[in-house]
Amino acid sequence: MKVSWRMKCNAKIGFACLLLFTWLSGCVSVPSSNIIKITPEIDFRLTPPPKYLISTSFSQLVEMDYAGKKQRFIAQVEFRAQEIVLAAVSASGVPLFDFIWHVGQPLLINQYVPLPGLDINYIIADMQWICWPIEYLQASLQGDDVAVKEHRQENSENWQRVLTQGENIIYTITKENNIYQLEHKQRNYRIKITNLNAEEL
Repeated sequence: MKVSWRMKCNAKIGFACLLLFTWLSGCVSVPSSNIIKITPEIDFRLTPPPKYLISTSFSQLVEMDYAGKKQRFIAQVEFRAQEIVLAAVSASGVPLFDFIWHVGQPLLINQYVPLPGLDINYIIADMQWICWPIEYLQASLQGDDVAVKEHRQENSENWQRVLTQGENIIYTITKENNIYQLEHKQRNYRIKITNLNAEEL
């Protein structure tokens, strides 16, 4: 039977759609060097969870604004020895993505819907900037004239962390009660995380 050009074209489109669906819904292994570029001159090395966080989990409302593009989702985060596991769903309960980050291994990502502009590596880095002790962050930074300082309110669990290079402010991270706000001044990137657990990080 003679196959028409239109049938061939439709078959190719169908195959391409199948590949796209498989890519979006399947588990994708992404090579990782565990080094995140905060700026072209500043590197941040991802590190495993501190001992006091291992075997803990948190539910968080994540609101992101990157160059005018907004993302909002609920994340369930689990910290294991050498691993960070995160599953994200929309506010209405639709699965968006999940990943497993493990020291020295490829990042495993399941992405269920297209999320343009969302970089999983930066989500992991931001999580560490919010949750890790200040001394971990200081040890993980590489760059000339780079410093990170933490200012704590007296008799309070609230604090602010500021990353600078010379006179330039790169990051500010503020904790007020159960809300964390991070702003990357140079990348025009903001993230607000509200901890939904009864206990705080």
